Amino acid sequence: MTNQKDDLLLAEKFFNHDLNNKQNIRDGFREAINMRQDGEYAQNNEKTHEYARKAWQAQKEIEQLEKEAEEILESDEQMDIDLEECIEFELDQLQSSIQHYGKEVETNYNAEDTTVQTHRTFEDMIYNLFDNSIEHGCGDIEITLDEYSEGLELDVEDGSQTDFDSILPGTLERKDYNGTGTYLIDQVLHRTEMELEDTEGGYRLKMPRT
Repeated sequence: MTNQKDDLLLAEKFFNHDLNNKQNIRDGFREAINMRQDGEYAQNNEKTHEYARKAWQAQKEIEQLEKEAEEILESDEQMDIDLEECIEFELDQLQSSIQHYGKEVETNYNAEDTTVQTHRTFEDMIYNLFDNSIEHGCGDIEITLDEYSEGLELDVEDGSQTDFDSILPGTLERKDYNGTGTYLIDQVLHRTEMELEDTEGGYRLKMPRT
C-alpha cells in the first residue's frame, strides 16, 4: 500500500497539467484566505467562506486524481504495444529535450514482430527511461530493438554507467523519484516479468512474450 506522498508523485506523472492547475487554485484560495484574515477584509466572512469552499473543492479534486493514478498502477489491465511505434512516439515527445541537450539519437529495429503484451503504464516507463538517458547519459544515444529466445529486448547505449540496483531499490522511500521518473519504472517492473539490467554503456530491458 502506498502512502499519500507516493500517490501524489504518481499522480504528477499521469495528470501533471491538471494536477498543477488544481494545486495552484487550491494554494491561491488558501493564500487569499490568509490575506483576508490579516487585512482590511477580515470581517467579510462570506467571501472568506467562499474561498474556503473553493480551496476544499480543489483539494478533493487533487485527491481524486491521486486515487485514479493509484488505480491505473494497481490495475492488471494488459495491452498490446508495438515497440517500434512506441519508441518513435516517445522520442517525438522528447524532441525538445533532445535538442536542448544536443543529443543525437539512432534507432535500430532488428525484430520481425515488435509487439509485446504488457502493463498499460509501459509506454510511460519507456518515456522515463529515454528521458533519463537524454538528460543524464554521457553521450549520444543508440536504441536497438532485438529478439531473444523469450521475447524482445531493448538495448539503450547512452554512455552511462548506471547502477540500477541503486536507482531502482524496490522501495517507496527514494527521495528523487519525482525528478527521475524511477518510481514509475520501479513499479512497472514489479508488476511485470520484464527485467532491467546494466550494460557496459547503458542498459537492457528484456520483455518476455506472454
